[in-house]
Amino acid sequence: MPAVDEERPHLATVTSFWTAAWWGFIGSDKVDCQDGSPSSQAAPRSARCGRPCVVVPLMLCAAALGSLVTLRLQKAGAVLTTVPMSPYHDRLQSSVRFFPSRASEVLGELSVKEVQEISAWFMLQTGAAPCRAFENVSTWLAGPSAVELLRPPKAETLAYLDGKGVKPPRFARVTMVTNSSVLEFKVGPVEDLSKAKISELVPKGAIPYSKRPGFEETWFVKPIYDAVVTELGASLLVKAFGPIWPQLAGYDPSRGTVSFLPRNDPLAPRGTRRIRIKSVVVPPAPSRPDAQWLNPLPLDMEVNITAWNVSEWSINHITFCNQGPFDSPKTLLQAYSKGQLQICNATFSAGHWDTPQRESPRGTLRNESHHNGVSWGPWSFSVTQRPSTGIAVTDIRFRGERIVYELALMDSQAIYGGSLRDQFMYSDSAYTMSQWSTSLEPGVDCPDKATYLSAANWMGPDMSRRPDPREAQEFWPICVFDWVEDHEIWRHMDAAQSRGYVRKTVVVRSIATVGTLEVFGGWGTCDGHER
Repeated sequence: MPAVDEERPHLATVTSFWTAAWWGFIGSDKVDCQDGSPSSQAAPRSARCGRPCVVVPLMLCAAALGSLVTLRLQKAGAVLTTVPMSPYHDRLQSSVRFFPSRASEVLGELSVKEVQEISAWFMLQTGAAPCRAFENVSTWLAGPSAVELLRPPKAETLAYLDGKGVKPPRFARVTMVTNSSVLEFKVGPVEDLSKAKISELVPKGAIPYSKRPGFEETWFVKPIYDAVVTELGASLLVKAFGPIWPQLAGYDPSRGTVSFLPRNDPLAPRGTRRIRIKSVVVPPAPSRPDAQWLNPLPLDMEVNITAWNVSEWSINHITFCNQGPFDSPKTLLQAYSKGQLQICNATFSAGHWDTPQRESPRGTLRNESHHNGVSWGPWSFSVTQRPSTGIAVTDIRFRGERIVYELALMDSQAIYGGSLRDQFMYSDSAYTMSQWSTSLEPGVDCPDKATYLSAANWMGPDMSRRPDPREAQEFWPICVFDWVEDHEIWRHMDAAQSRGYVRKTVVVRSIATVGTLEVFGGWGTCDGHER
């Protein structure tokens, strides 16, 4: 990295400032820093980059249930803080450029077409279903990693990235569940399925059935939940909470509707798989359905779903108004008949506090790119989206020198405190930190002039109950844009002139929605037919 004085434009006088700002920061017509483009690789490092560029740490930040992932690369440029509309600002056009990169070829996730073709081919060879749509399905593809890229060996990849080796063939990792275990296979080469083979990555029995990925099975608990509500009956539930139960006589939807939210139980004993069911009230219109998150209902239960046979699933824990646990509806009703059960006074109104009823206006049409290589100043990198863990940035280089092989999230977690039965933890990658999202909106999620990159989606949100990799769709969960920050990072006033440095940043953004799906109403199957 050159000395600091070589990196910064001179600030001694106004006239020298304009010269330095144009030649040193904007001057792509004179000296460009496009290290990601083939034409710039041969030039000496000192000749390739004439812009003031500084290395700063890369930042990834995420929050569970709604994850905003942002990568920032920054550089400083001089401006006159006292001039609101200067020629410098007039020339601030986007310098982010997109190109087909070698990193995208070997480390970029499978395309929509590749996911479709591989899953269809694999299911034809093995007889596996695309998901567990019916209780008797015994072999199916499962989870956000059902069909994903199996990254090639690092040594071979680096050799190809540096032009010292051939391009490694692409293979897929396919996850299949049987009625006794979880299996992982290497499938490919992807480029020519007529020559493809299936080889075992994880031996049968290494991953127990209780650790199976996926969540579409949780919809099988709806009949179990309905049976509990029906057995408890109107004499208890309607008396306590009103006519908000679709399963019971006298149901009045104008008062709201009871629904339920299945949650995983990571604290279950080894070899056991349980889910916890949280009851909620969906208020009537004009409130939005997502207001259910503000209206929990104090009727919870646990369901043991360890067995493959759904008829063996059982209720092992019921709480009512924070009383219990009761091991069955019968024991709960016995406590009620003996006067040992208190009925709580639950209210289901948030008052003036509700979910937003107005939406932000949409912006312009998306500026879309199918090239995932990105060049910006002296930086170059490639962007992709992993099906389970979300955004990943690969082959990050500064002035042609690789400084990061891959920068990506492994997981995002939400850990909720409470009593023994109330606390729970979400591992978002088990649900997918990518595919429950929707395409980013210009003017809402990203600036109007941002460029959007695509990924494959076969799980959600509208496909969440019938995920089928054969029907993978393209969506646009990533945006890239450069941004001049709204404040200086250095300022000085002298001789009635104010001078300062502002910072220009390239932003790579992905917003992942995890766990905010509707769970009431009709539901479908992964063969496309309504049940």
